[in-house]
Amino acid sequence: MNNLNSTLPKWFMDLASIGGELAKYHDKNFVFCICLPTLHFSCPAILLGLVKNYLNVLASLNSTVTNLDEINEGAEIKFRDINGETTQGLFIEVVDRDILGNNQKFARIKIKNAFQLIPEKKAIESIEVLSEEMIQEDNFKIGKKIKNTFNGLEKKILDTNEIDILKSSLTSKIHIIAQKTTIEKEIKNFEIGGTNFNDVIRIKDYVNQGESFFSTLASPLKIADQEELKDVKFKFYWGSNSFIKFDNSEHQNFNSIIVLSPNETNFVNSFETFQRKFAERETIDLENFSSLKELNLNYPSMIFRNN
Repeated sequence: MNNLNSTLPKWFMDLASIGGELAKYHDKNFVFCICLPTLHFSCPAILLGLVKNYLNVLASLNSTVTNLDEINEGAEIKFRDINGETTQGLFIEVVDRDILGNNQKFARIKIKNAFQLIPEKKAIESIEVLSEEMIQEDNFKIGKKIKNTFNGLEKKILDTNEIDILKSSLTSKIHIIAQKTTIEKEIKNFEIGGTNFNDVIRIKDYVNQGESFFSTLASPLKIADQEELKDVKFKFYWGSNSFIKFDNSEHQNFNSIIVLSPNETNFVNSFETFQRKFAERETIDLENFSSLKELNLNYPSMIFRNN
């Protein structure tokens, strides 16, 4: 996010670096709590780093094609056509054809209701096999194209592969529990160079219907829809009123990020809730989360695995 260093204050970029490190622990089933002097703009700051690095993780899991024979028949793919549009489809098989006495390979793919034969070289350049994490089950439809509205902030923060993943995401990876009025003020309506932070965070409520999204939003009083949470990797509790509603009885399938501030009315209660969760964990894990500690940021925080 070097392009933003001169635009946003150092404390904002420091919080973004925390989000970036937490994304690297996506498979650790962690609970992380940090206490900040104020909650203002801490949510978009941490989420920008979290989204960028988790998109990078997902991009590395997707398989870049180097040999057509390595692709499994029936594999879900993304196909980029000559116009730069990306379409969901299926890889059917490798086809050998004799062209003027030369044996040439083609990829047979299915887009919408039609089959296409793509020459090997072009297929290698334009086909990407989706990882299990990026196959959006109910939302995966052969031939589906997603037309997205972006305003340019994504190009200042993300690389090409990360943008490609973001534009094709149709399920939430981050579930945010926060006051909607504050989220709207700081993520949806706050402008930075004619754009807003939702170009990267992509909260479903704040994109046009049918467009890609990467996050969902709930108020502290709303019970989460389990279907909505099926692909979520991170729950983000912004503020004491959000975390105080933490359901200790739920099976912990998510990484939890809790942001608190001592100037909140319910700070003491929420901090005691966090301490109790730490004390009641089933096993003590020796994971040291060293890269997070190496940031040496001057904010009280704690992280542990929730086994």
